[in-house]
Amino acid sequence: MGADGTVHVFDYDRYRHTVVPGLIGLIGGAGPTPWFNDVCDRLGGGFEPGWRQLAAELRERPTDLARHCTWLGEDLRHPGRSPAARDAWEGRRGRWDLVRCSSQTCPERTHCLLHERLGRARSELMEELFILVEAVTEDCCVGLGRFIGRNATLHGLRPLLSDLGVPAGDRVFELFAALGGRGWANGFSLGAADGVHGWLTPPEAVELAARLDPLDLPAVEPTDAAMGRAHRASMDDPSIPWLPLTLSFVRIMAHRAARDGHGLLFEH
Repeated sequence: MGADGTVHVFDYDRYRHTVVPGLIGLIGGAGPTPWFNDVCDRLGGGFEPGWRQLAAELRERPTDLARHCTWLGEDLRHPGRSPAARDAWEGRRGRWDLVRCSSQTCPERTHCLLHERLGRARSELMEELFILVEAVTEDCCVGLGRFIGRNATLHGLRPLLSDLGVPAGDRVFELFAALGGRGWANGFSLGAADGVHGWLTPPEAVELAARLDPLDLPAVEPTDAAMGRAHRASMDDPSIPWLPLTLSFVRIMAHRAARDGHGLLFEH
């Protein structure tokens, strides 16, 4: 049981300008738009009936996120240093009540799928939304991702960063927290490890690459083939430490993202 932790180069601009408006429109009651129909045709599989039921339900009970939501960021990121974001960084599995909006004044709070008032009675509908968000967000990943461990969390890298001399207040910890926690509001399956944990924007990917550069990590040629060989060697030789190798992989992926003007995405 479990899921593979994977870091992807992420087409953040496509996500921001295509996926986010599509999702906001769907949640706002737009119904089966051409964008939504295309998503169902390409990605739906066994989920298409549930997604179409979701679209029908949201058409009846829409939520205008663009007008009213002050909880999510403009790219639907989870807000700041809330309990859920902290748990994402610390590697704990999400709890339903930690990733819900608790606004007592929002006019949409009685029916919004992201509000704590929703209750568990409509949790299946909320889960369909999360599965859809995960599917369309992962569809923006560019090329192959890089595996960094079964059930891996970015929190697992924190002791290593400290051992390598990174001071406790360094910006690199904030970047890893964002990469591990921004998706917890709407792209993370309830009660499971699967889903989009978080992402970095293109400028943040550049910053992460620069901050990881000085660290004394295993030298790996920045190709998929070389990373694959290094991974296999670590499996065959227990003396090769896995965490420094995975952090080296993250550094390579951050440089790829920086080179191509993309962000990074971490998912299970």
